[in-house]
Amino acid sequence: SNGEEAEEGVEIAYSSGEGSPRAQMSLENTMQEESETMTLIKIWNFLACCDGLCGHPLGHAVKEGFDCTVAWLCCTAVFGSHVLAEKAEIRLDKQQQQTSTTLDALATGLGDVSHEVFLTEDFDLRPDGYQWDEDDLTRHPLPIPVVLSSLKEMTEMTAQKNPLTEEVETELNYVIGMLEYIISRLTSKESSALSLRRRSGLEYDEQGIISTGSFLNLHCGHNNQFSLEEREKLMALIRRSCGSDTI
Repeated sequence: SNGEEAEEGVEIAYSSGEGSPRAQMSLENTMQEESETMTLIKIWNFLACCDGLCGHPLGHAVKEGFDCTVAWLCCTAVFGSHVLAEKAEIRLDKQQQQTSTTLDALATGLGDVSHEVFLTEDFDLRPDGYQWDEDDLTRHPLPIPVVLSSLKEMTEMTAQKNPLTEEVETELNYVIGMLEYIISRLTSKESSALSLRRRSGLEYDEQGIISTGSFLNLHCGHNNQFSLEEREKLMALIRRSCGSDTI
């Protein structure tokens, strides 16, 4: 009525697109890619925390390069049975009569031991109550059998569903086979007898093969003194080698 033209408005409906099929598909693909990536990360975490029984987890050796990785594997294959022998002695010491018969028979190569001396539990070097000391950033090294079983389980579950694990299937199978070989080698009757013989101070076996020395993992570094526990272990090995309890 005042001669002013009425303004025309245009109503625009906003749509976020969250419920559209294309957006839903994109979200599902993103979640699937994240799940596939997390599977690879979990596999690497297991490998990185794998305890080589000689002081370093596998991830630490891999970080230092190829040569250190090979050295880690060699130390595990050569000295790992020494650590298992010590753990077996502690475990069997709770059964004194059985311990004496079993360890003496294996150390001297005599007798027929019907059960395994080195068990998978002997690979576990984690302290009692270790769960309370761990968080998202702190982990104890994982025993080799635990890593092996976890890798097998994860690869079997994701074999047909995860294209990323398919890309590294050959490498994973190689790693699994190598861990199986390490366990088989370290827990063999021959390895058990040789490691226990070394801890008993015996240098010659029935075939005249010289076997001397025993692995002792030290944490003192270059300039620090041995810990009390390390000194006791060293003296125990020296006493055995000398056949004396008075040193």
